[in-house]
Amino acid sequence: QHVTALAALNSVLSPLILAASSNRDIVALDARTGKDSHIFKNTHAKFVHCVATPEPSAATAVLPQSHFDVFATAATDGVVTIWDLRMARCAKRMSAHVNRRERIGIAFSPCLRYLAAGSEDNCAFIYDLRSARPAARLKGHSDVVSCVAWNPLFPQFVSASYDGHLRFYTSASENETSPSIIRG
Repeated sequence: QHVTALAALNSVLSPLILAASSNRDIVALDARTGKDSHIFKNTHAKFVHCVATPEPSAATAVLPQSHFDVFATAATDGVVTIWDLRMARCAKRMSAHVNRRERIGIAFSPCLRYLAAGSEDNCAFIYDLRSARPAARLKGHSDVVSCVAWNPLFPQFVSASYDGHLRFYTSASENETSPSIIRG
């Protein structure tokens, strides 16, 4: 077995390191003790190729530390899963995007209300984390959307594709953060 994805919760001053392996397990390692904090077994039907953690921002400055005790994983089984470290289990699964062969990126929004995912159908998906349903399907690329990212300072989202282009999306109003009004 080998490590297929790795992430650390450094930005929230957590000692946890998340390591996904080819046997489809995810290990939460405690860097202070050097021991496993928890092992999530058989997390996906295929090995995990991306692990995303929430990043604190001005929008989340008032949230308690426990709101950052989650992470997301993506695999070529077509599922993005949200994991809760406090309960050591799956919290939500999302599968409206297409992911059968390529490594796609996922990212939490700065407000922690949404999760973005790339897709092999040339779109970027933005999921509402409360309902686990797509809040937006952003079109415009001519090939696989492989990477997604949010601007931490204002409502802006970017997708990158195998077509060699970046597409920037901003909300209609600086005060709005809802992806339903994001425009390209």
